[in-house]
Amino acid sequence: MQSVNKALTPPQSQDKRNLPREYILGERFVVQEQLGQGGFATAYKVFDSLAEVMRVLKLVLTDRVSVYQRLRQEYKTLATLPEHPYVVKVIWADRLADGTPYVVFEYIDGLDVEDLMGDQALSPEDAIKIARQVAEGLMHLHTHGVYHQDIKPSNLLWTDQGVRIIDFNVSVTDHDDVSMLGGTGRYVPPDLERIVDLSTSQKIDRDVYALGITLYECVTGQYPFEEPNVRKFPTSPYSIEGCKDLHSALVSLMLKAIAPVASDRFSSASEFLTALRALPELRKAAEPEEMSLSEIHISPFQQIDSQVQKLNYNPYVSYLLTLYSQSQHTNAGTRGLDKVGEQTYIPTLLDMQLRPAILNGDFQLVIISGNAGDGKTAFIQQVAKDVERMGQTVHYQINGFSFALNGRTFISNYDGSQDEGTKTNNDVLLEFFAPFQGTNELQWSANETRLIAINEGRLVDFLTEHQEHFARLAELVYDGLDGIATASRVAVINLNLRAVVVDRDEKDDSIFDRLLRRMGNKQFWKPCANCDIKDRCYVYHNARTFMDPIAGDKTIERIRTLYTITHLRGQLHVTPT
Repeated sequence: MQSVNKALTPPQSQDKRNLPREYILGERFVVQEQLGQGGFATAYKVFDSLAEVMRVLKLVLTDRVSVYQRLRQEYKTLATLPEHPYVVKVIWADRLADGTPYVVFEYIDGLDVEDLMGDQALSPEDAIKIARQVAEGLMHLHTHGVYHQDIKPSNLLWTDQGVRIIDFNVSVTDHDDVSMLGGTGRYVPPDLERIVDLSTSQKIDRDVYALGITLYECVTGQYPFEEPNVRKFPTSPYSIEGCKDLHSALVSLMLKAIAPVASDRFSSASEFLTALRALPELRKAAEPEEMSLSEIHISPFQQIDSQVQKLNYNPYVSYLLTLYSQSQHTNAGTRGLDKVGEQTYIPTLLDMQLRPAILNGDFQLVIISGNAGDGKTAFIQQVAKDVERMGQTVHYQINGFSFALNGRTFISNYDGSQDEGTKTNNDVLLEFFAPFQGTNELQWSANETRLIAINEGRLVDFLTEHQEHFARLAELVYDGLDGIATASRVAVINLNLRAVVVDRDEKDDSIFDRLLRRMGNKQFWKPCANCDIKDRCYVYHNARTFMDPIAGDKTIERIRTLYTITHLRGQLHVTPT
């Protein structure tokens, strides 16, 4: 436990809007960093020395009497609200010795959606995912008679477990005697701005309209109106840079959500969510004469196809920009095995040992867990390619495939953390895991194998929620995620535990080394040879460094060392005394 007894409590005159690191509050909470500051409150990330966990502590610093009542209302609202994955969880509320009121919330490492917008780090796919999850959170709130009344990007936190709706300081409930007029005017419907006592439908409309503005901002990167006080004719998304290829269905949805008249807008979060799930595509189809990146065939032994050659352009560089989840345009490169990915895929022990075992029928269920871009879906897709190489037929669907082999049926799910059309993710998982219910695995289907790639957090949340139906499966999954081997026909592969920087043996470099060398293959970089700016392009400079017969190995070794140190640093928990 972190000691607070040995530290000298700083003087109470310290400015609580700018508390330094290690400042101690309430003889319990040790300040780590400031998370945000509003008109009347400041939030800090703190170490709770009693529970030995990180928390978020919000101090109310101005207008003590009235704001304390508002804070008390915020705490009461969240404390009585059933938990939901997309709504922040409140832990505690109290006053410091000098009377300063505070509320303590769960701490989840994440990014402010407003900051992501400012960094242009959101793709339309990201924006829709955020909007869907916020809509689900609003449905939960409204069902329980709670209305946030200040939905906006800065009140949304994007985490590995999904969005969290935060900051309920102006929220109202069905049990409040008086409606509080608060929030941010830019996100209030223009036909509600002067109304203080709102009806239930108006409170719902206010939240849903604010989500519409937020969605527009996340997709386009800017506020839809030139003047916040004049909100009749929003800026056409097609006139905004980077949005000219948006699908008309998406644009129509965004404009409907922020229509100036309530009757033209979505009437509920549920209606909004249904429309989001029904979107056919997010972008227009590519023009016939253009070749999409997924169609580019790049081989380590052949030059890039001549039809995509153009001045100062390397399609492989464009592909590399899709390989991280916060890509400004698209993170499609993290989602499975496209044609370029086939050429950069690095076989591991999983490929050499697990893939044959799967096709041999050794398992009833194979779960691949890990983070975005870890190769979960790519591994499952390699199984299908193995079958096709055998001359067998594979039936592909949008989110998986199926095939029959040696009298056994194989069914896959590429991403178990997603909705499928109008089917919610919860329903998708209930259907997929249906054969594995109960406490006796001997009763599970013997002639079928199911494979799924799924985020670890989503998998745990699902099994926790449905523990009574999947008791034995939950036990096997929890053991598998912890790296505990079991004598069952369920294989749980946690890629978070994979050692990517450790050499498998003396004859084979680590996954990290092999992947960097593969990505630096000379054939991928041939189009750069005639580029006008090749001598001052940092991307090409880095690629040539990896290709260099002497500097390449040294550089890879240094990067691997830095990666290892960073990884170990993330696992090291230092508790100062």
